[in-house]
Amino acid sequence: AQEGERESCAQKSWKSEQDRKCSNKIGQAKATNNRNMATLGLGDSSILAVILDVSPHAWKQDSFADGLEHVLAFVSSHLVMHLDNRAVVIGCHPTGSRFLYPSSSTRPPADVVDSGQYQRLAVMGACIRAKLGEITASAPRPASRKTLPLSQSLSQALCYISKTRHSLAATRSDPLPARILVINASEDNAAEYVPVMNSLFGAQKLGVPVDVCMLRTKSTLLEQAADLSHGVFVALEDPAALLQTLLTVFLPDNAVREQVVLPSPPSVDYRAACFCHHKSKDVCYVCSVCLSIFCQVGTHCQPQCSTCGTPLALPS
Repeated sequence: AQEGERESCAQKSWKSEQDRKCSNKIGQAKATNNRNMATLGLGDSSILAVILDVSPHAWKQDSFADGLEHVLAFVSSHLVMHLDNRAVVIGCHPTGSRFLYPSSSTRPPADVVDSGQYQRLAVMGACIRAKLGEITASAPRPASRKTLPLSQSLSQALCYISKTRHSLAATRSDPLPARILVINASEDNAAEYVPVMNSLFGAQKLGVPVDVCMLRTKSTLLEQAADLSHGVFVALEDPAALLQTLLTVFLPDNAVREQVVLPSPPSVDYRAACFCHHKSKDVCYVCSVCLSIFCQVGTHCQPQCSTCGTPLALPS
């Protein structure tokens, strides 16, 4: 019995020693990685929030499958740039906005975890694909809405960034650098103008730039978003070049961008869209209560404000 106890104690001691060595190796790997990143000018970790347009009307089925692989490769590249880098992927769908990664409700299959791939990347890919399958299965066919709730996605990204920074406040003297990337293939929704602008004011206060990658279409609203938040705007005509654009333009973080030649910003149209016809106008009427704008007012065209219900009438 005493010999069995000695063997048990020896096994526990050996296991404790192995755990200690493993912890030391992880610590050494992190220190080496931090030194290498500092040598390259990438010494600090950062947060990347990706808002991905997953609406079925904007993507063709084949191009979305390829685009998803490009986005996964881009997020994986961000995660391996620094051991402490964080990423969040939000799917923006006409029926709502949902977190695709990280997700505590989705457990990756055992074959994914044991596939030999870096587990963090394997779990990330499995979670995103599983969540996209849930969105596709639950979405009505055809989709009843074709507009994206961008303001909801931006709010979720900012909340995640703020929560992460708050959780690290005790170990950091300055806030963790963060940025948001919007990958959009849908047209503008003028009804989203005010909510998106409110989200942008929050991004400005947090010091979070909003980058935009537009596919095949133009977006005056997102051009304004990138310009106001000091982000980067790229209009991409060929989705096949998405990965190249993501890695060369959007992968460098805020500190490295000062040393990188980025695409020239477009000339931004800052005209506001009227609330009645959702078109950009030079001169409009303004509601005196909520400051909503209308290109036409009167008894027959716009008798009251569509936002607050205040009667609108021109002075006689």
